[in-house]
Amino acid sequence: MFRRFFLVLLLFFALLATPALTEGIKIAFVDATKIFDEFPETEKATQALNEEVKVKREKIDQLQSEIERMQEKLATNPLLREEERKKQQEAIERKKQELARVAEEARQSLGEKEQALTKRIIDKITKTIEAIAKEKGIDLVVEKNSIVYGNERLDITKEVIERLKK
Repeated sequence: MFRRFFLVLLLFFALLATPALTEGIKIAFVDATKIFDEFPETEKATQALNEEVKVKREKIDQLQSEIERMQEKLATNPLLREEERKKQQEAIERKKQELARVAEEARQSLGEKEQALTKRIIDKITKTIEAIAKEKGIDLVVEKNSIVYGNERLDITKEVIERLKK
């Protein structure tokens, strides 16, 4: 009984203290996805990455075409000696291994480049948010998706986007 009373009393004092703790704290929120999507550098980075994907895709397609030609040549020439057939099959296998290596290198290279570009963009966005927060005396900026409700006057998303477009 005493324990329950003590817990209720403790909870009561904690609730009374909460407004005092948050008094004077200025809070804002941003829609990080919208900022990322509307930041001009995001589009530039996407275009650069797409160009690199295109180049690597062409190389992979070229290797696949070579393999198909080699396989077709082997299949349409039944009069090949066993030794020559074996050499061509080995050449096809080497080409398949090259294709797998090139595809893996492309996947890894593109992943690393995407990570680097994304990090650079996020760093610029973060610095811009921090600068605006300091200018406005904002103590805490949270992501819009992590809050249940926020008055629109606390949303600094547009301001961040405008600053990034300069």
